[in-house]
Amino acid sequence: MLINFARIMFPGDQQAAYLADEPVNDARFIAAFAHSLVHTGGYTQQEATRVAMSLLPDILYYDPRRAAAFPENGRTLTDDVMDVLLPMLTNGKLTGD
Repeated sequence: MLINFARIMFPGDQQAAYLADEPVNDARFIAAFAHSLVHTGGYTQQEATRVAMSLLPDILYYDPRRAAAFPENGRTLTDDVMDVLLPMLTNGKLTGD
């Protein structure tokens, strides 16, 4: 994801800890991420937790045997990541940048 994404989704000390840690430890940030989704997107707590769990750990997988396409398989330089990220963050209230 984007570095600025961490500035939006994780307050204060959580932000620094998230940026300094390894993706293998991302599960410890699910509650903070879900909390931010409740407030930025109007998700219920249950929906926000489900979305947070689907995005953490923050690892972009790529299978070279398949065509690159965000978010299913890596991404290309022309993939508009914000058009995927903004609807997720806002629970569909924004459909793109």
